[in-house]
Amino acid sequence: MTAIWSETFQAKGLPHGWYSDLPAGKFSPGAWDCRNADGAILPLPHDAWNVLRLEVDLADIGPSATALCRADGRTSLVLDLSNTPGARHSASDGGFVIEQSSRRVPIEKGTAKIVFEWTGETMTASVNGEVLITARNLRKSARAGNLHASFRGCVVKRIAAFGEPLAQITEAPHAIEKGHPLEVTVDFNDDLMACAWTHETFDALFAELKTWGAKTVSWIDLGREADGFFDSAPYGTGEHGRETFRNAGDIFTAAVEHAHKHGIELVGILKPYEMAIHGFSFPPKSDLAKKAGRIERIGGTAWWATHLAAENQHLIMARKPSAHGAAKNAVWTRLDLVKDDESKAEISPADITFLVSDDNETFRAYDGPAERLELVEEYPIYASTPSGPRPTGQKRRARVFRFAKLEIREPFFAIKVEGSARSFSNRLCDLVHLHGENGEETHFTYGLLPRGAPLQTPLPISAAKPGDLQRGFEFNRYPGTPSAYLRSGGDPINAPLALDRGAVSHIAFARGKDRGPLAAMSPSFPETRVLWMRWVNAMLDAGADGIDIRPGHHHSDFAWIEYGFEEPVRNEMLKRTGIDIWETDDFDYGQWRRIRGDGWTQFIREASKVVRARGKKLTVHIDDYFDGASGTGGAMNMVCDWRSWIEEGLCDRVTAKGSWPGSSFAREILALAHSKGVPVTFAPYCNNFFEDRSKGNHANHLGDSPVGCAVPVERFIEWGKRGGYDSFLFYECASPLRATATGQVNFRPNAEPLRDVMKRHFSRAAPREPSRPPKAR
Repeated sequence: MTAIWSETFQAKGLPHGWYSDLPAGKFSPGAWDCRNADGAILPLPHDAWNVLRLEVDLADIGPSATALCRADGRTSLVLDLSNTPGARHSASDGGFVIEQSSRRVPIEKGTAKIVFEWTGETMTASVNGEVLITARNLRKSARAGNLHASFRGCVVKRIAAFGEPLAQITEAPHAIEKGHPLEVTVDFNDDLMACAWTHETFDALFAELKTWGAKTVSWIDLGREADGFFDSAPYGTGEHGRETFRNAGDIFTAAVEHAHKHGIELVGILKPYEMAIHGFSFPPKSDLAKKAGRIERIGGTAWWATHLAAENQHLIMARKPSAHGAAKNAVWTRLDLVKDDESKAEISPADITFLVSDDNETFRAYDGPAERLELVEEYPIYASTPSGPRPTGQKRRARVFRFAKLEIREPFFAIKVEGSARSFSNRLCDLVHLHGENGEETHFTYGLLPRGAPLQTPLPISAAKPGDLQRGFEFNRYPGTPSAYLRSGGDPINAPLALDRGAVSHIAFARGKDRGPLAAMSPSFPETRVLWMRWVNAMLDAGADGIDIRPGHHHSDFAWIEYGFEEPVRNEMLKRTGIDIWETDDFDYGQWRRIRGDGWTQFIREASKVVRARGKKLTVHIDDYFDGASGTGGAMNMVCDWRSWIEEGLCDRVTAKGSWPGSSFAREILALAHSKGVPVTFAPYCNNFFEDRSKGNHANHLGDSPVGCAVPVERFIEWGKRGGYDSFLFYECASPLRATATGQVNFRPNAEPLRDVMKRHFSRAAPREPSRPPKAR
């Protein structure tokens, strides 16, 4: 293979063009110090590789060391170098763990040579010549324009890339829009946390953004006052939002007026799947649920929701009729906790406590019978299906904690696990098995998140009572990155989970399953698209210069494979294939995913027609999570057919959300869009640069360095320009800016250097052409 580059850090820093969040890492001659964790995105000269390899020489390997390499942010290889009993190496695609391994790492005197390698067939990681993890490459390609390498608990002495290029290498993309203008996103929900706004505050915001050189502001629309988003919103946004309506009238209209006053174009962003915020519920029997609850859910009543979501639950994405509803068993009599292998764990059945609850608010110790067994046996391997986890017919030898002769009748049941060795883990669909008088339970809902401390809301919330488990659990809410963003079948139910993952950890179970997610309405219903279009027309009526359709949202359900069985989808599958997807799990999943995505494409067509008829422009978000491996669909098990949106001439601009410059996905978006004369905006996530991390492992961030926020943003801007993007979108303005009750908008501490970065890059950027009806294509 051909050497691409080799770096030994003699210059005491990362090479020019490598991207890191940290303004400055730790270096000494010939060493990159990653003992407190560091990483970088490493650009490659092109993306056309038949084989791609990264070699890394490590030294001073500590007891908790890890090494990770991603190709284009799509596929990942992770090595756990700790050699602890719970250590697992993994290979994944888009959040979906394809393979795991517990092979011991052959470290020699605190040093190791790691090789990460991709071919069209496999992805492999080895240490000192010994393969530790290998998996099939779902992409069937080694194409990548970037490698992302990160390390913890070690020192990197050398890092080198090698590749075998494909015969044909496409030309790098170049911008088609002049001036590389600046766009800034306002997610006003976050801006309202500080205070209520007045006309003076709106004016101050747009005056500040004008000094940056911003030509456009994209404003996430939270609806009219009557839509109810702010009625009970937490963190002060509810109270401040209602007061802002009193001060300035309709929020979106005020934003348009003040943007135009300062010569800034305002584009309204519609997030149709975000009509309620996931993970905020009151206990189902509580007075608060009766007073302010809007959507009844297993384990609680959701309250941070629009009326549109609450009144149209019949339009949400749905499970098949046989896969939701009440639990199959009246009494749960047995619980099996199954490890991914037969090796001894650091915990035993004695470290597990049972808790039960009648109301998912106050839990008590289970006082019924229980037989505790620790076994090693051949146990079935499960797969996630539309009907829930099902045995595959395969088995493996596994350690099992079996709790038999139980008599659990309560609607809510939880286990509390003592220990933090992470020594007992498995994929969630394999880890937990509940049984009752009618066999294995299929209709139960997971809860991993205890309800947090009472939130700041306009509603009175009493203090937790002694013995309360933090007011119960949020059910069907997976912690961390929203599962709606996971690609390639990356459902949390397929993700590994350790029982002993913290000093004290919980897994809760609720009887029954909801019909669908909280507020992710299905575009397969024409009625859904009509409701969404009302919000589009409301923004246009308020004077928006254009509309941007953004499908991203924060739902974090455990198994999207179980949704997508609404009647229009079922009928279309019957029409095309003759198979009734309500009656079987054996059908063409690729066809099903495409049919689900057809509803979204139809909405893009309808929105394009309406927006352009009003003389405005339509922008579409093409999110990185659309990029699923072939045959797996994108996030939510839907194919978002973004290529058709561009080829049919439905959009005037593309917002490329999180698509790394130089990556294969970014290059494909740019090539197709530019061939149709459609400019593309680079929209990275910049919010975390402004968090105060001075007490953690990222001391170079805000709180320690006055340029902690500015440096990575400037790198993003330059990186996007080099990658052929037409403009830069700063997401989002609430990260560096804070409003005050006196009508001012000021920088957060240490964030003001961002203004100079923006002025340097954009204050003289060429203005965009004013909005006008697009030419027919």
